[in-house]
Amino acid sequence: SRVYRGVLPDGQSVAVKLLNFSPEAEEELLSEVEIITSLQHKNIIVLIGYCIYGEERFLVYNFVSRGNLEENLHAEKGKPVIPWNERLKVAVGVAEALDYLHDGCNRPVIHRDVKSSNILLFDDFEP
Repeated sequence: SRVYRGVLPDGQSVAVKLLNFSPEAEEELLSEVEIITSLQHKNIIVLIGYCIYGEERFLVYNFVSRGNLEENLHAEKGKPVIPWNERLKVAVGVAEALDYLHDGCNRPVIHRDVKSSNILLFDDFEP
């Protein structure tokens, strides 16, 4: 899958994820949409919508300005790295999100792919 930055008619920036199509993945996609739209937590990305058009599948999320944790931890030479107090904020935010997924929502959700490239950060380093 690939992710693009888009802009809605109202000017809101969004992330548009173009999924690789396969008939086998259709049920999984709809299940994921159902689960993520039922979640409400400050540290879990918001799914704005999705589109099924022929063989194309798109997920539209709110845009997260700072990119992912992996990019921020392994910055190129000359770029600032995340200060330790901000790293702590990220760790606490991720822990709170996982606690919510496991114990705070109606049906427990197991993420199965928690890694630095899947942790998205806002400008204030909130995940």
